[in-house]
Amino acid sequence: MEDDVYKDPIMIDVAHNIINDMFVNAIKEKRPKEEIFMYREELNALHDPNPNLKRSVFDKAINYYSPIVKARYARK
Repeated sequence: MEDDVYKDPIMIDVAHNIINDMFVNAIKEKRPKEEIFMYREELNALHDPNPNLKRSVFDKAINYYSPIVKARYARK
């Protein structure tokens, strides 16, 4: 059951949107190029055929980036 969440296209789309939000805001805030590149690489990794890489990026998006994005929208 737990592995199913990593294979669910809707959940992958949610993780993609979270990382994309971090990516776009890094560009808007003129963050360092390394940080912008990191988000772009994570977007690519989320769609990589390697399940361990995909799972790692998925977990980071849901558990680490998601609260940041939620807080950003709560302030608006």
